[in-house]
Amino acid sequence: MRPRPARATDPPPANQPHRSRKTEAKPADPARVEVERLRRANERLAKRLAQAEKIIEIQGKVSELLGLPLDPASDDEQSASS
Repeated sequence: MRPRPARATDPPPANQPHRSRKTEAKPADPARVEVERLRRANERLAKRLAQAEKIIEIQGKVSELLGLPLDPASDDEQSASS
């Protein structure tokens, strides 16, 4: 005689751990959480840097087209005296 197939309502066999129907959340490793947070922050900052570099490039081209001189040293002196 063959054993009957297991049903969803049957308890698990003694050699298998009991699993609840809800997904059991594992406690998060603090180091892993921090690494993931820093990775996302790095991605966000890299995108902002790329955008800022494009803006600066465009500002330089506009200044060149308008014939306005760009002197980064004079900008630093003005902001320091303010």
